[in-house]
Amino acid sequence: SAEEYRNPNIVKVVCDANGFALYFSRSPIPMARDQGDGAWWQDAARDTLLLQAAPMRHIGIYGYRAGFLRLFPRLAPAPLER
Repeated sequence: SAEEYRNPNIVKVVCDANGFALYFSRSPIPMARDQGDGAWWQDAARDTLLLQAAPMRHIGIYGYRAGFLRLFPRLAPAPLER
């Protein structure tokens, strides 16, 4: 929907021809960065759909082995976590 397309809480993903992720964005893809909050996104959405390249939604799934989950709480914080 248009609301999801503009929603920064929904991460969008651009994939290559093989379906591998190229990059992720909280902004609409494509994004007209310098166009403010105008209706530019409607044209971008239409053009994207005309190319049969509908925006894709990224769903992050993280998997861990049980041993790592037991170890993780004992690890020291990384520099960026301090």
